[in-house]
Amino acid sequence: MAQTPYLIFRVRGLLYGVKAASVREILRLPELTLVEEAPAHVVGVFNLRGAIVPVMDLCVLFGYKAARYGLSDGLIVLEAGSSVAGVVINEVVDMMELPTESIQPLPEFGQDRTVKRRVVDGEAKAGDELVMALNLESLMCAMPVEGAGLEHRQATGAIFCPDASDAERKAFRSRANNLGKAAADTGVAHLTAVAVVALNNEYFGVDLDSVREFAGISALVPVPCSPRHILGSMNLRGNVLTIIDIRVALNMQSASKAALKKAIVVEARGFIAGVGVDEVFEVLYINGREIKPSESVVQYDDGYIKGTIPYDGRMIAYIDLRKLLLKDDLIVNEEV
Repeated sequence: MAQTPYLIFRVRGLLYGVKAASVREILRLPELTLVEEAPAHVVGVFNLRGAIVPVMDLCVLFGYKAARYGLSDGLIVLEAGSSVAGVVINEVVDMMELPTESIQPLPEFGQDRTVKRRVVDGEAKAGDELVMALNLESLMCAMPVEGAGLEHRQATGAIFCPDASDAERKAFRSRANNLGKAAADTGVAHLTAVAVVALNNEYFGVDLDSVREFAGISALVPVPCSPRHILGSMNLRGNVLTIIDIRVALNMQSASKAALKKAIVVEARGFIAGVGVDEVFEVLYINGREIKPSESVVQYDDGYIKGTIPYDGRMIAYIDLRKLLLKDDLIVNEEV
């Protein structure tokens, strides 16, 4: 049975999925520049390291009224060939493999030929909910052909998220300014992908070298006679995944199982495990010059901290996850 990895995300309570291979980046929503005469569902553009990326709102595309955007909203940057576009989301839910056979066509309602039917390949079960699998090619056809010319058609007097507070507007603008910085000397090929996660309500950066996927945590089963950093095990698509707590190695308070929402599925030294985190926020791309010394995060074990990196107007600790996972007493083996 053929299975395809999908990134699952939520928009206004509904679940959607796009093929994970098409996802270039996951970002927090920045300030967007509104564009004259753009289709209603194209809610603006932003500068992504020198490239102008148009952004769509799926709800507007499907004929619903636009909602107010907030700082907790995100953006998925999709890539198909030479085309790049962003989609506004409320949250990333999971990364999962969907069997091709599980995606069923949308129900027929007479001669329904709506945009949704053209853009959605079908529905598949994800736990107790339904996921609408999006067709990337059709989605891209709903965007302007040339994003590069859109920045010259800025809507006169139009303001992104006009009812945002001054603090929200400042945060949106800061995100946009950071994303617009070109990696002049290093080049995009030399950027490092970093996931921003929460541990005990604190932000951390984790490089993606060892990361296979992100998964939601559910139904943790205790592992008898295990050390305190083993939080339990869970079923991940028919395989047993042991969830470990890296807080102990970082000199942090142990995790509350009730607070765990996500697992970073990692591979190191031939074993696969899940690192329990409170939340996964987004994926950043940083260059080496942005990594600063770790003096400001001395409360953590600096043996596993590469330094600090900028995120949303602050500096956060950048964890050397590969090194931490190779710590002898953190390894999950068959005797545990």
